[in-house]
Amino acid sequence: MKSYIDIWKHSFDFRGSLARRPFWTYVSITLWLYIGVAAIDVFVLNQIAPFPFLLTAIFSAVNFIPGLSAMVRRLHDTSRSGWWLLVMLFPVVGQILMITYLVQRTTAEDEYDNRGIGSVEVDDDFDPEEVYGKEFWNVEEEPAPEDGEEGEAL
Repeated sequence: MKSYIDIWKHSFDFRGSLARRPFWTYVSITLWLYIGVAAIDVFVLNQIAPFPFLLTAIFSAVNFIPGLSAMVRRLHDTSRSGWWLLVMLFPVVGQILMITYLVQRTTAEDEYDNRGIGSVEVDDDFDPEEVYGKEFWNVEEEPAPEDGEEGEAL
């Protein structure tokens, strides 16, 4: 749920990248919400609304920019430009190609700075003892056996 909210917070940010898990979490939550809104439209508002599927149309319009932004950043995570979204204008083949691009693994860092939502970024001045406490790092290790001695059998 945190990744869904993070994507909404970065709705107008088309820079950076987006890892697979947060992207597909966003897609699945949006899909379930869309099904719920469509069901409300069909079973409740269809009788009283002046325009059929009015609530579904509003939901789609509100989700257009965040979805577009998420797809562009997901393409950046696979080392592709956001302009590859235009391939979806070609019926069937474009959608199949886009899905194959969106499910691919993260590629190495490149010009898109693959450190977006869903990735771990550590500052240069990160001090684990300051964050986790000194006790966390004080692990007593057994001394290694010296040459000629055998270690304890497992």
